[in-house]
Amino acid sequence: DLPPMLMTLDRKLVKEFPGGGAAIGLLPDTPENVRAARAVLREHGGGRAALLSKEGFRQLIREELGGRFRLLLPLSAGAALLLLFIVFRRVSDVALAMTPVVLAASGVVLAMRLAGFRATPAAAFALVLLIGLAADYGIYAVCQLRDPAALSVGDPILLSAATTVAGAGALLFSHHPALFGTGVVLAPGIAIACWAGVWLVPRLKRGAIPKMAVLMLLPVPALFVGGCAHTEPWETYAGAPALEERMALYPETPFGVQAVANVSFAGRDFRFLLAAEIDPAGAIRCAAVEPGSGAMLFRSGDAGEGAVFGPAFADGVPAPLRRFAEGLPGDLRRIFILKDDRPLAVEEKSEYIAVYAEEVTWRLSPDGALERRCGEFPCRAWRCEYREAGRDVCYISYDENYVLSLKIGKWWRMEK
Repeated sequence: DLPPMLMTLDRKLVKEFPGGGAAIGLLPDTPENVRAARAVLREHGGGRAALLSKEGFRQLIREELGGRFRLLLPLSAGAALLLLFIVFRRVSDVALAMTPVVLAASGVVLAMRLAGFRATPAAAFALVLLIGLAADYGIYAVCQLRDPAALSVGDPILLSAATTVAGAGALLFSHHPALFGTGVVLAPGIAIACWAGVWLVPRLKRGAIPKMAVLMLLPVPALFVGGCAHTEPWETYAGAPALEERMALYPETPFGVQAVANVSFAGRDFRFLLAAEIDPAGAIRCAAVEPGSGAMLFRSGDAGEGAVFGPAFADGVPAPLRRFAEGLPGDLRRIFILKDDRPLAVEEKSEYIAVYAEEVTWRLSPDGALERRCGEFPCRAWRCEYREAGRDVCYISYDENYVLSLKIGKWWRMEK
């Protein structure tokens, strides 16, 4: 016999019916658990069991993009080129028809790399869609140039591109990563492809552009290859222990901090001494003190305490300073509390990137600085740089538009 509470759970999680039964099991949605569960299902599932997991979906997408996708994409591109050659019968016309594809894909990837936009599965799928759409403009232009007496397609190309850009451009205002990633690929990509089909391809066909300029386009596809992100699961990355040690900057128990702080906002600098109590499992309290006199400027906390200002602001508190003081405990939480981050994958190029849940990432740059940030351009929320083993901190709030610099004198463990 089970206690009443467990009997309720048993009725919800276990169902019996003639000839069999069904059971639901719950486990933490971590990369390790999901990887182990998928291995068991592959070996013993037999189609009678399924895994419902956000992390499992991430792993499945990562495997598709890193496995079959890399094989199928070149095959589909080769089939498209073969079909174009069968129709046009000239290599030069095939190259002209593919010019919008090359420029659109390469231009989008280059812009994403310069803007610091991290590729997502939605962006990868949208890039495949962009390749198919961009090829249309090159085909229209080449067909028009091969038969000038036929009906002009210049206006239809412009109208088609305008409607596509307008539809995809609406996705740029979405806060959902999947929708935004689709829009950020399609909107500029279609615009580039339309320009190439209407303006560039006819001039290349007529020889109005020097051949040297055409040859300069050949290395452009390398930008597409260079823009692809190659990640490795955190659990299998050989350098994970060393990287994790570099990211363990502050204690995971309650500790106190003293620092010289400087905040820049609205074109002005505000310098003060900071004292804070950091409790990773509880509240954060902080106080700002004037460097010369030692008078309290303000104190605040993130447990509903708000901000209390000292006599120095008896005549009123500027609105930017009030917002900064009220938000300072939350900023200190982002700066000092790091233990809740859960590594997902590592990307190794000229730097190491540890990708975390909730769009928070760590970076170890070539010059040795650690960087932690939330969000990608143009939807960045904040960024924090750590130097001198965490004693030199620069925190940037993009939402409130200010920069907080900390020169930490000391920190010490506190008893609960």
